Amino acid sequence: MDLVELERVDDECSGLVRALLADCGDEFVPPLSSRHSTSQSELGPDQPHGDGVDAYFEEMRRQPIILALEGSELVGFLSYIPGFVLDFLPGQSYYVSTICVNRAHRRRGIASLLYDRVEQIARPGIVSLRTWSTNAAQIGALGRRGYVCVKRIVDDRGKGIDTVYFAKSLE
Repeated sequence: MDLVELERVDDECSGLVRALLADCGDEFVPPLSSRHSTSQSELGPDQPHGDGVDAYFEEMRRQPIILALEGSELVGFLSYIPGFVLDFLPGQSYYVSTICVNRAHRRRGIASLLYDRVEQIARPGIVSLRTWSTNAAQIGALGRRGYVCVKRIVDDRGKGIDTVYFAKSLE
């Protein structure tokens, strides 16, 4: 497994990243096709629908990204925003905006490798991210990695689906 760090999604890998994002997009709550930004604060079911994953991808492609490659196959990626400010965290953080792993390659530690790398980049500092309360697999993995819940917005993504923010301080 090779990890490649890019300052942004370049033209060479744009199609691969866009295809994987589209493949994973319906697994997010709400789906990426209904979002216009990687960090938008309005995530509830009453938000207007987007234009597929295009608006989300156009913003995400300008962010630093870590690609997980097996040969020439993109099997996962993690994009992040350095210097991100959340009003409930001290200072700035490296905010993980998106992480996707190809379904056929899951449960092989790829997400862990991606988190390892962003934590190396962020050290010393804070890595932050958000997910939804019914994303048990990610929440469990974050807990095992030492991330703690720093904020919960009840029913933010629909009835019974909270937005949950996590952070990890790295010394």
